[in-house]
Amino acid sequence: MATKNEKIELKKWDFSKVFSAFEIACLIQGTDPSLHSESLMVSDPVYKRVCFAYQYMLAALTGMPCEDVNATMQDGLAPRRLYDKRNHALEGGEIPDEDDKLDKHPLNQLHSVRFERHEITRWLKRLKLTSAYSFTPHDLTPQEWRTLARDTVDRQGGNKSAAARELGITQQRVSQLLKTTKKAEARGSKSSDSGVQALQGAWPKPLK
Repeated sequence: MATKNEKIELKKWDFSKVFSAFEIACLIQGTDPSLHSESLMVSDPVYKRVCFAYQYMLAALTGMPCEDVNATMQDGLAPRRLYDKRNHALEGGEIPDEDDKLDKHPLNQLHSVRFERHEITRWLKRLKLTSAYSFTPHDLTPQEWRTLARDTVDRQGGNKSAAARELGITQQRVSQLLKTTKKAEARGSKSSDSGVQALQGAWPKPLK
């Protein structure tokens, strides 16, 4: 169990946007990754669970036969560079022949991949697991949330369901964020038009 000092030390990890499998396993248990050696975590059940979550997801993306592809994908952890491939598979898309070598790519090796806060939060919620450290990006402002939701939906080709899975929130929440974004943009546009009209009204009329 983490000591009081260790819990305080975990606050410094709020500045990190991405995490390795080792860091995730440590933080879930309330320990500071910078104070522990990775060699001590090899047999740790939490560390193994995190590793398997990535490895099984990656294996499914390479075409490994499994009983429920969707469950395997959603129960797994994915780095940002594999979001599109995972969502394509979840939407029923076929796995391209070249993807059977994904697990051999240097950037896809466990020691190289990093996972974003949204993905870790989604995974924990999906499996109903608790974490001593909160990976939820509480530091995002309402405007940043709206921008993130809009950009994610755009990247997913307008698919709100895929965007919700990526962000670790409900599809209804995504719709609310997009609706708020449109209202904010409309207010900004109206304000801009009013400013232009005010300038035009203040401009002297040309002499005849």
